[in-house]
Amino acid sequence: MPASSGPSSTATSTTVNAVSANSDADSDVLPLAAPIHHERFYLPDDGMAIFDVQGRLYKVHRYIFIRESDVFKAMFDHPPGPGSQVGSSDENAIHLPQVTAAQFEALLEFFYDGMFNSNKLKTKEVSKTREFGGFGISQLPSSPEVRAQQLEDEKSRKKLHDLLSISLLYSFNRLTDEIVSAIDSRGENMDPVLKLSMALKHNVLRHWVQPVFIELVDRPAPLTWEEISTLGPKKTAVICKWREEHTLTRSDSFHGGSIFNDPIVLPPEFYSDD
Repeated sequence: MPASSGPSSTATSTTVNAVSANSDADSDVLPLAAPIHHERFYLPDDGMAIFDVQGRLYKVHRYIFIRESDVFKAMFDHPPGPGSQVGSSDENAIHLPQVTAAQFEALLEFFYDGMFNSNKLKTKEVSKTREFGGFGISQLPSSPEVRAQQLEDEKSRKKLHDLLSISLLYSFNRLTDEIVSAIDSRGENMDPVLKLSMALKHNVLRHWVQPVFIELVDRPAPLTWEEISTLGPKKTAVICKWREEHTLTRSDSFHGGSIFNDPIVLPPEFYSDD
């Protein structure tokens, strides 16, 4: 008859001896009459969950999601019915309709590849685009090395945006704090319009609103059609109004200065949805 696997089991266990330079290391380890389950690091056997994101299935450790996300912890702690467990099979996969595959993979890459990499969230200086006459025209010719670096910078910014988006959506609070801290250390590492849009939706990012607004008003290049589409008519109108009012004085900012010296007060409509 097989021995019980519980904490009071008398079953024979496998012993793994470590080779240590400190011959006295074992003297600090007190033998136990019977092993007991660790309150944190004795993980359940049913530790995997299957997610469906844009028609692709992912099978990953649910422990990470329970530990890091209040949303997923509540979901796994309170299954929809007795004896049922969401994400236990391909047919019962957890569907995430608001998430893209790129966002979910950025999250998994961080947890599985980045937890032991101290540089994972460290941002770096982004290549600057030189401008002619304030119209945002890239200076040509650019070397293959410069173009490659620009593509790498854009890829890095996109992945950071994907990671922040999903961390905010599902309350990965510790991860959100780490990402915001990394971005704050080098604010240019995110597209300003995407950064502003996220800041207006989430209170934890509200400290980004004024600096990014000033950046968009103060920069020589006008808003692009893509930026206007992302901002919507109300926010675009506010930014264009400020840019018009400061057209005569904005020339000072071409030399590195800013036309804003005091805190600004944005109208209520800037914070409302279009």
